[in-house]
Amino acid sequence: MGIVPYDGANVFLDKDGRDIFTVSGGEQTVQIFNGSGMQVFSFGDDGSLGNINIYDGAVDDDGNIILLAYANAGGARKYMLLLCDYRGGLKAKVELAGVPAEFSGITPGRLVYKDGRLYLADMNSLKVLVVKEDGSYITGYDIQSVLKLSDKEVAGSGMAGFSVDKDGDLLFTIPVLFTAYRLTPELKVSSFGKPGGKQGKFGVIGGIASDGNGFYYVVDTLKCNVMVFDSNYEFQAEFGGFGYGTGDLIAPRGIAIDKSGRVYVSQGGNRGVSVYGVTYN
Repeated sequence: MGIVPYDGANVFLDKDGRDIFTVSGGEQTVQIFNGSGMQVFSFGDDGSLGNINIYDGAVDDDGNIILLAYANAGGARKYMLLLCDYRGGLKAKVELAGVPAEFSGITPGRLVYKDGRLYLADMNSLKVLVVKEDGSYITGYDIQSVLKLSDKEVAGSGMAGFSVDKDGDLLFTIPVLFTAYRLTPELKVSSFGKPGGKQGKFGVIGGIASDGNGFYYVVDTLKCNVMVFDSNYEFQAEFGGFGYGTGDLIAPRGIAIDKSGRVYVSQGGNRGVSVYGVTYN
């Protein structure tokens, strides 16, 4: 079948890692692949979900698919959350409730599901809204305030990567600061990263994720690789590298990791998603 020509797709997985879902560039279609990389299904391209652009998605513990989408009507860009069944059939539009004004005006670009919670990350304003699956407000994170960044610093920054680890901690990267962060629900911050061209140093960082063994994976778009750090943020290894051969990457951006340790890295240049197997010594 060959490479599906995605350019910077968002990748999300079901809880067992059996199916891989991809959404590319605000299009109307969600494509689903099995563990062998074969496309097994797609939905949304028939207009059944309405005149929308889909930017991200997640799968809950019951196999329902939640989509982060924006409406294409009236010139006003407003996001919505759509609850779909496992075949993409629309079940409901999730209505948000009880969201304070501080977080009501966000424009999220990422959606993460974790333990019954939906995390909506506005990558530009550095705000994260957390709601239940029914849309009711749980909490919010103002990362600018937590990191004590000025308005000028926020205007020149923005998150490039965002995920939630097994403990419910937020993982995110800010490229202009050459730093990857971990933020706990108690607002305790830890970080790592230094700029440079050597191994373990950051060029232009993108996505971030963690696996079940406590390792952190940081995508470097400039270096075209993925760097691996242990639980103490010590550099361990890297893989990828610029090129068009097997295992190479072109402008990688996003990353996801399943329970078996397979790492999914989305790329630019219509290079699709590369899949790596990780072994531990």
